[in-house]
Amino acid sequence: MKRRVYRIPKAGSMNKLQLISEDLLPPEADEVLIRVQAIGLNFADIFALQGLYSATPGGSFIPGLEFAGEVMETGKTVDRIKPGTNVMGVTRFGAYADHVVINNDYVVELPEGWSHADGAVFPVQACAASLMASTSRSRFSSVVYKCGVTRTPFTALLLIATVNILYLS
Repeated sequence: MKRRVYRIPKAGSMNKLQLISEDLLPPEADEVLIRVQAIGLNFADIFALQGLYSATPGGSFIPGLEFAGEVMETGKTVDRIKPGTNVMGVTRFGAYADHVVINNDYVVELPEGWSHADGAVFPVQACAASLMASTSRSRFSSVVYKCGVTRTPFTALLLIATVNILYLS
């Protein structure tokens, strides 16, 4: 399958982002293929493009840490998400694409009433808010909320972050 991506030859200038077409392999057993409908843009993306973020890949890379879209295909061992499901997810770079293949542990179903745009901007901000709340010496760090058992660490983090955001609002 061919996909379109925004790729940069190396960090240093956002002006070097190029829209190109490249091959995308089908999902492995534990992966999902997602047709991306929206991507998040945050400071980490800008810093990565400028070469100011320590986690920036060396050489050519596809920016983007968060996305939302529709599951098009699942690997043979994926049973919690079905094709047609609208999801949001995180990736360590690679979200600036019209299709993403990623381990199913890094996506969750969009909550009812959420748009793809809502889902695309939530994960990284929620993780940052959760980290702040869990490490802060402020009154927020004393909030304890039982989220229940979840299938993946990412899902648990999103649930915890959601509670922290609601509490911080």
